[in-house]
Amino acid sequence: MLGYLGNRLPRKCGEPRTMTAQVRDTIIYNGDEYYLADCDLFDPSLYGLNPCRSFTACIRGYQSIYAVFEKHLVLDSLRLTLPAEENKSTTRPYINGVAPTGPADEIDVFNCYYEKLCLPLKYSGALLIRNGGIDVPTPLFRPALKHAKVIELMFTDGILQKEIDRSGMSECL
Repeated sequence: MLGYLGNRLPRKCGEPRTMTAQVRDTIIYNGDEYYLADCDLFDPSLYGLNPCRSFTACIRGYQSIYAVFEKHLVLDSLRLTLPAEENKSTTRPYINGVAPTGPADEIDVFNCYYEKLCLPLKYSGALLIRNGGIDVPTPLFRPALKHAKVIELMFTDGILQKEIDRSGMSECL
């Protein structure tokens, strides 16, 4: 029998528990930045990258920044923390023809950056994206529909098919 999870997501086997709000993936849509509602669209291990925990707010060791560009879903940027043995310029792979760069300064939490990737993603399904918020104390833990602006994007093979404004649904919760 499955137990009640509340607002918690199921953990992967061996993944540590955390009470710290986690760095969220973002998506640029119509020129505005939104948070992705709990969805991993990109797996760095498919490119031989094995990010490690960088700090308590980023247990998975990376952050993805996506964009919808001319109706195409793309990975725009990728920020990772790689183990020292993997973070050598000779061992880091190019992604979509883009070479990785190092951190901007010594206190940066990530040690490997891929910028302006424009890597097409063949995702099919719905994505909830959200920004803003209503008067709830912890914005990163509130359910997606409790945000001021919520949009559902429907994709087929990475091509945007439909947009539905779900912002009004928060009034029902």
